[in-house]
Amino acid sequence: MALREGEDPTPYALGVLAAARSQGLGVSVCTIGPDRDLPHQELRAKLASASGHAVHRIDVDLMPVPSIQRVVSRAGANVDFVLVMGFESAVGKNSTQVPAFVHVQHALSAPMVLCADAGSPVATRVDEAQEFFRERGMETESLILLSGEDATKKTTAIGAATQLPVLTLGTPENGEGPWRLGGAAVDELVEHARCPSLEFIIPMDRPRSDTRGRRARIGVVLDECFDFYDEEGLMQFELAGAHLVPLSAMGGSKERFDLIEGLDGLIIGDGRVEKHSAGLSRERRFREALKAAIEAGLPTLASGGGMAYLTRGLRTISGALHPMLGVIDAEAVQLHSRPSFGHVEVETLVDTLIGERGLRLRGFVQRSWLVRGVTPEERGIYATVSGPRDEGCGRRDLFATHFRPYWPSCPGVASSFIDRCLRVGAIQERVQRDRAAEMEARDDAPR
Repeated sequence: MALREGEDPTPYALGVLAAARSQGLGVSVCTIGPDRDLPHQELRAKLASASGHAVHRIDVDLMPVPSIQRVVSRAGANVDFVLVMGFESAVGKNSTQVPAFVHVQHALSAPMVLCADAGSPVATRVDEAQEFFRERGMETESLILLSGEDATKKTTAIGAATQLPVLTLGTPENGEGPWRLGGAAVDELVEHARCPSLEFIIPMDRPRSDTRGRRARIGVVLDECFDFYDEEGLMQFELAGAHLVPLSAMGGSKERFDLIEGLDGLIIGDGRVEKHSAGLSRERRFREALKAAIEAGLPTLASGGGMAYLTRGLRTISGALHPMLGVIDAEAVQLHSRPSFGHVEVETLVDTLIGERGLRLRGFVQRSWLVRGVTPEERGIYATVSGPRDEGCGRRDLFATHFRPYWPSCPGVASSFIDRCLRVGAIQERVQRDRAAEMEARDDAPR
């Protein structure tokens, strides 16, 4: 969906979702842009509720064409069409950059729906949008979605002026009643959405079976705090041979303690630790159990808020220190200044559990805190190649980053991590068997 500059697409999207479902059409949602540009958590929950499906996210600065295609392909499973929401303007004479959603449209070879209020100069804006595509050598089939009181009345005139199919989004009268998609282009929209042009999408391979006869059990800390996970990234680990085990750091059943004992590896993703620091700190028993597992050699990937979670504690702006795991001998300090954000690329300077030195890894920085006081022995695992300056922390079985990595940007990372997890797990199993055999021998020895 292409919108004119400065317009929030969420009301359009909610209306289209409600209208489509009321008419028996299945629809899911993809949002384009880094997290800081997307709707906040409450609005994403509304989009998921309105569509009946999880909201998928696309960041074109990190994701290559195959990744974009796979995400949209998964979003389009068992629905009639996918609503792709762009948060940038498609038109404008002064536009110097190709908007993110244009990259997505080009990757998918799919038609574009241009949204406009019926009271705006639609024909002029459509001409600008089409010129925008022509100047960049891009061919696209476009439809127009009109909303507003005069939408139905202007459908014929605008269709004749633009030579494009027109949809109308009828709003409920007096705030009551169903939203309705109207116009002769409804069937055409669904027909385009089901067109065979997406059949070239590259499918994800099935998870490989490990030569040792089992898959690695990888814990993923996933709850209301740690929820900034990229679906493509998690799938990379599954394809490499991981069985992902969700864990909650914010409370839950006693079973989570048993789950920790059976893990081969651990992933702690990004999250809003500054918002939930007090709640995380109250979970003392869970923190101690997780710390013991990591310090015993559990291979661990931590990023963004996950890195802050591994420190001694997070110090808030008020000066209060909320204890965290204490795996990293440093403090995470909440910043008074504007949060750092932006895309970043780093290169590893030493061998790590994700592979040999010299790996290039891309990701997104979005933090309102900074880890300070990391020991020299654990610093300098990578150098910033582009983007905001960033420094990580690591040792043999720990790789922690301030930024949120897009793991598929560095092929082989997931496989290297899973191989390390399985090797460590095999060693630990052998040690446990030897200890058990030694204890059994002691019990059988004559006294």
